[in-house]
Amino acid sequence: MTAPKNLRIDRLSDPEAIQLTRFTYAQLRDLYRYFGIATLLDPGETLLRITTGHLVGNTACCYPIHPEEAFLFTMIKIATGMTNQFVVDNYIGGDYARWSHAYPFILRHIDARFDTVIGFRGLARVVDRFPEFNEAIERYVRTERLRETMDGDFVLIPGLRFLPWDIFGFIDCSNYQSCTPFSGPRGDY
Repeated sequence: MTAPKNLRIDRLSDPEAIQLTRFTYAQLRDLYRYFGIATLLDPGETLLRITTGHLVGNTACCYPIHPEEAFLFTMIKIATGMTNQFVVDNYIGGDYARWSHAYPFILRHIDARFDTVIGFRGLARVVDRFPEFNEAIERYVRTERLRETMDGDFVLIPGLRFLPWDIFGFIDCSNYQSCTPFSGPRGDY
């Protein structure tokens, strides 16, 4: 465990912000506001109280965390794929356990806040454009019509037209359940 570093958006230069999060200082400020992270604070509080699900007596255990620090921790993890331990050791400091609760807390908040955009209702807004999306994917796939195999032979890339379904997008690791056709055992369609 390292000493807390109290990372804040205002303490980042543009090069540091870009290196850690892929966003500039100004973009981070805007995202923080758009994501509504400060709205998670209880009235009169300056720190988030992120509960752990454990009790001490009859009192819920929680970690007090500055909202900007929780936001930056999440943005660093998403941008870099670094482990919690690496981010804590090099940029955040403090106790490792708190971040295993803070990171999903912020992700759940963003998911809930933008449910109408990234959820089913968001897809419903663009359902009439699915054929257009399919065409764009088809154009991309067919860009390189011939590919050389390991044997030196060339093989024609058929695109997506041979598939028994249309593709309009890709699964993005969100928590929305989906069913991928032909993903079961061979022969189980």
